[in-house]
Amino acid sequence: MANINANHRVFEEGGTLTIGADTVLNVIGGTLKWTPGLWEAKELTDRGALKDSRLGSERPTKVEFSVRFTSMVTAGELYKLLTTKGTSGVAKQFSIVAKFKDHIDATTGEQITFAKCVLEADGLSVSAGTDFDTLSCKFSDLEANPATVAF
Repeated sequence: MANINANHRVFEEGGTLTIGADTVLNVIGGTLKWTPGLWEAKELTDRGALKDSRLGSERPTKVEFSVRFTSMVTAGELYKLLTTKGTSGVAKQFSIVAKFKDHIDATTGEQITFAKCVLEADGLSVSAGTDFDTLSCKFSDLEANPATVAF
């Protein structure tokens, strides 16, 4: 039997997060999360007995992270980018890429690309605090299973 889940990744050890061509700075440690949407499992019964589940509809992948808040009005800042309205009645889509290095000094690692992200209806929030203010972002990626590759 093969071993699985034998390696480890630590995003804070040199990982990067980009939206389009822009690198997102000041990501708060431990806040990058995603849940693959995959596919619904349709339970099937026949005369009271469970049968093999059938694949149902695709579900969107959920992506979220928080950053230290910088500005609401400065062009090129995350808040300004994410509050840009889409065109022709289509929600604005963003490509988000998270790279995880093999170790802190590595040039190799793995990445996941969330290619069709739209900001969720309640997906942007600002929290003012006594330490650093925080901008929290939540997206739906219109892909059931985002692409992963080694680099």
